Amino acid sequence: MLTRFLSVLTVFLACTLPTQAAWLEPVIEDFAPHDGVVIMPADGDYLIDLDASKGVQVGDLVSVIALGEKIVHPVSGEILGSLDQTGAILEITQLKTGYAHARPATSGPEIARGDTVRRFGNIPTVFRDETGKGHEVFTELQHALPNLEWSAGDAGSAQTESVLSFTLTDDSLTVLGPSGLLHTYPRARADKQPAPVIFPKAQTSPEGGAPARFDISYPGYDIDLNLPGTITSADFLRNGSQFLLASANSHDVAVYDLTSDGRQLARYAIEGTPQILSVAWWTPQGPGQKSPFLAVTIWTGQRLTSALLHLQAGHLTEVQTFMPYALGSFDLDGDRLPELLLGQGFSEQSFFARRVVALHLEGDSLEAGDPPIELPGKFTVTGSTLADVTGDGAPETLLSRYGFLYVFSGEKEIYKSRKQVGGSLSVATWETLPGSEYSQAEHAMIEVAPTAYDLDGDGVREIVVVASDRSSISAPGISPASDAYWLSAVKYRKESFVAGTIGDRINVPIQGLGIHDDRLLFVATKPNSLLKEDGGSTLLSYPLAR
Repeated sequence: MLTRFLSVLTVFLACTLPTQAAWLEPVIEDFAPHDGVVIMPADGDYLIDLDASKGVQVGDLVSVIALGEKIVHPVSGEILGSLDQTGAILEITQLKTGYAHARPATSGPEIARGDTVRRFGNIPTVFRDETGKGHEVFTELQHALPNLEWSAGDAGSAQTESVLSFTLTDDSLTVLGPSGLLHTYPRARADKQPAPVIFPKAQTSPEGGAPARFDISYPGYDIDLNLPGTITSADFLRNGSQFLLASANSHDVAVYDLTSDGRQLARYAIEGTPQILSVAWWTPQGPGQKSPFLAVTIWTGQRLTSALLHLQAGHLTEVQTFMPYALGSFDLDGDRLPELLLGQGFSEQSFFARRVVALHLEGDSLEAGDPPIELPGKFTVTGSTLADVTGDGAPETLLSRYGFLYVFSGEKEIYKSRKQVGGSLSVATWETLPGSEYSQAEHAMIEVAPTAYDLDGDGVREIVVVASDRSSISAPGISPASDAYWLSAVKYRKESFVAGTIGDRINVPIQGLGIHDDRLLFVATKPNSLLKEDGGSTLLSYPLAR
């Protein structure tokens, strides 16, 4: 079916509306229009030239647009718009670098190579208000997202002609698409929104003085240790009386005791020419398990593999190698000792395969089983943390991916940040369809996992995550993804999340994050230049005196 509509040439100023509620900003970002073209059909799907760099996500809808006659002002000659037609609607199913896979969600005329597509362009959309007081929200959405064809529907009513459904409740705005849930946005209601947020307990700056407000940045980092080489991954662990730092550059792993002036305890070199993507401490529970293990994820160009090392008597010894997983460790009980080890295989489409396994020691080898906790579809074993940050007694999934911080309760997305999270130096690059004329290089950033800590002493942990200016992205893995990095703190307060910052911005990537004795620790890395190895790394800290 073709739908004719008037396309007016206006500047999209949705995000600057003066009356726009702050909690609606991620909604508007997620449904902003972007134009592209159909590249080619592919096994019942279509390849289109939109990707994550345009903010596109799996589940997004794109309309196939037939560009129509231009509307020209008879006096000034100004082009006011065009009479375009909407054909079929496609749903994004896979994201690649430079393009995406999309499958038909509705019927329409035949789709041809070179056809124009528009993300969320003229999609029939119904707004259902279950509060009886959502007129202002509906009006803001209509003004901010004129690319959607809005209609009002009764709460609970069926609206078969709509493709998207926005449902407003007292607590959230939920969006459904053809395949089910697209997004859930926690709603900051006027009677609950703390703006600006001030912590119940005073948080004192390092220099002393007045309590610091949560939404204001403040400087003051201490240099604790200069580290050799370009560290691309680091992890911290309290091990009895020791506090350990594990670090990795492209080809070897080192362990330092930070309670003994940063003395190096052990080193392990990976044979050949691999690339170490990440390191993670693991402390399995069981009889006789007193010394920690180190999970190392390795990339060889087209193959994902990993090694499990055991730290004993100042040496790192191999337990198992050449496992077909990326590895990540998780602390489920909140004692800051990661007792759960998860593995995730390789996918040519998105690097991380959908299936996740729990790994446990049986004698001297690892056995795989089902994870003991429900995980969301976007989950990755690197860049993720499991921690209770809402105070409900159950761990949420905290995920740094695609430039966003996501928070999931089970499989339900309850928070998504602005696109200013992550920006790691650790990047895997691989080739899709090697040997084919359609082969293309793909990249996946292996992000630093968020951490969770009770910053203000109210009994509920806040999220601390690496953030960066994503406006100018450089070559992945060759140079920093940004020239500005900082630490973002995200707090759950009265059914909404509020973001703040800790300390000043720095101009080199942050490759590891941890907390010890009320100090926030992180590894800042200056990468090597293209022509010589002139990089270096520094362990920095920030006091979290409350």
